[in-house]
Amino acid sequence: MTADEAAHLPATPLHVAAQAGIPADDVPRSGVIGALFGQRQSASSSSDVETACRTADGTTSVSSRAVQRASQPSPFNVSASPTPSVSRAVALWTIIRFGLWVFVLAGAMSLAVKPWVHLSLWMIFRRCVSIAAAISLWVSMARWEWKPVRACGLSSSRDGAEQLACGLLLGASILVFMLAMYLMTGVCHFNMAPDRVKLWHTLVGFAPAALLVGVLEELVFRGYLLRHLLPYSKPVACIASSLLYAVVHLKTPPTEWMIWMELSGLFLLGVILSLSYLLTKQLYFAVGLHAVLAYGARVNKLVISFPNSSLPWLFGTSRLVNGLVSWVGLLLVWGILVWWWRSSLQTISTLEDADCR
Repeated sequence: MTADEAAHLPATPLHVAAQAGIPADDVPRSGVIGALFGQRQSASSSSDVETACRTADGTTSVSSRAVQRASQPSPFNVSASPTPSVSRAVALWTIIRFGLWVFVLAGAMSLAVKPWVHLSLWMIFRRCVSIAAAISLWVSMARWEWKPVRACGLSSSRDGAEQLACGLLLGASILVFMLAMYLMTGVCHFNMAPDRVKLWHTLVGFAPAALLVGVLEELVFRGYLLRHLLPYSKPVACIASSLLYAVVHLKTPPTEWMIWMELSGLFLLGVILSLSYLLTKQLYFAVGLHAVLAYGARVNKLVISFPNSSLPWLFGTSRLVNGLVSWVGLLLVWGILVWWWRSSLQTISTLEDADCR
């Protein structure tokens, strides 16, 4: 191939990177899997690659509007790493230290309140874990990382409200989908609790509590644990944090097959919440989805009943995530999330191409 023929070939990302003075290793990989599980890149380097374009005479230029967009954080900027580059040993010690803090604080609080509460020590400990996790998260961020808690994925973002609304909407859509399937097949029927005061108190009062649960658990499992597991690779971080999330939410040991179904559903939900964080670099979508599902799992017992659950593996129970129908709903959310992310990337690419003309 002659030099003149090579000059008329279309510019590839590697060519643009070479002219922009960017190493080839920093060029982002293409495709959803490459974006999710590819190597981490420098945010500034990949922004230069994405906004650079070739003019008619073969030189590389960067439009002013593209530079301005690149300087602003985008929730779909796959090159923005959610965690600083740290060694695996440091990451492992950080997670162990956090777990020890949670265990010690929850144990101390459980022993302190045991004389005043008529519950088993294990039940008290499970309730104290959430408070201990919140305290441990604040201590870990303030004492050892010198950052505010919102740096775990709730930083100020112009897209935060939109992502939160999308998470709430998709979560509500899953509940409607599952309820429609249950009613059409006769698996469940409406059965309002006789205590109307308790019913309305739960329906109205648990909404802010569900949002608080979503915020706290997403900060812990995705914003902190997943982020500190990323030095081991994104698949390892996603699987490990999701498995831990599933195990923590089990109320009884997995001695029956339906418990294993619930464990699998919780793991699948954890994977989807993890992917939403990896794609958006924020927790707003995960918080919205998590809050709605937590709300549905709490209030469904007061409005519907399952008298004819002859196929529990297919339709599940009031736990919501232990049937194949709920898994289908979660997989639909996964597909919508990936489609949303790819559409946003395509829109950004189209705008940058228009700027280069």
